[in-house]
Amino acid sequence: VIMGKNTYRSIPKHHFPLKDRINIIVTNSATEKSSDANVHFTTFDDLDDMMQDIKNECPGKTCFIIGGAMLYSAFIGKATKLHLTYIDKSYEWGSSDKIVRFPSFLEYKITSYSNKMYSEDE
Repeated sequence: VIMGKNTYRSIPKHHFPLKDRINIIVTNSATEKSSDANVHFTTFDDLDDMMQDIKNECPGKTCFIIGGAMLYSAFIGKATKLHLTYIDKSYEWGSSDKIVRFPSFLEYKITSYSNKMYSEDE
């Protein structure tokens, strides 16, 4: 899974690293390090090089972008499959002017997508 630093920070410590997968955190400066072999910090400098490294290290594995907005925008043109998850719950944000918007994927060559709806309790 690939995530931005804010997404990484939003995951409760008792759930991180996400189990049974390599966790890649993209930051503006990769000064953070982890002693966990499944956690890697990298910079946003060259996404193509990063993706090639991932393909070399994990051949045949699927890569999931799990947030945030900058990563969604950067990778949407490279995606061939899109998984959308809806959680039927309203969330309070720090201020009412913060609205989460996903980049439009209709203009890209997404070959398949799936979506699921979950209740708050699932």
